[in-house]
Amino acid sequence: MPAGVRFATPEDVPALVALAAATFPLACPPGTDPADIAEFIATNLTVDEFAAHVASPTRVVLVHETGGVLDGYVLMFGASEVRPEPSFGVTREPSAYLSKCYVLPGVLGGSVAGPLMDAAKQAAVGVLGAGSIWLNTNVANERAARFYRKHGFQRVGGKQMQVGAALMDDDVFEVLLPAG
Repeated sequence: MPAGVRFATPEDVPALVALAAATFPLACPPGTDPADIAEFIATNLTVDEFAAHVASPTRVVLVHETGGVLDGYVLMFGASEVRPEPSFGVTREPSAYLSKCYVLPGVLGGSVAGPLMDAAKQAAVGVLGAGSIWLNTNVANERAARFYRKHGFQRVGGKQMQVGAALMDDDVFEVLLPAG
């Protein structure tokens, strides 16, 4: 694992929930209704949800820690849990689904997201047995798209994501992984 990155533990769950609530709005396009964001956070980024993620053998939760504070995390699902629809354009299976890759605003563009992504690729192969990783990000989130391209991802398709009452358009990206 790169420096500062480790697998999340049950003790990390409260801090993960706070980190998720602080970072999810960063991925939403400008103009997203704050009530929709709040509903998504209240429904999907809860203590129970994160406890289940951390405990599951078919999911990977990685955290980045600086000075005892969690400042970034990754949540990834194995192919047995989340499979891409054919319309998403994913080319290699089994494929891990990178659901979340978020860092605190103060460390955007710094040394947190890159090590998290490197560790996610390692865990996708070594833990989940994946041949690729796929993810989706809002079409307006150009910063994220640049980051994913920098780390070898290519746009392969599109999908929609429900955030509260809003239906968002997302790009689907995939990176092929070396055999484990």
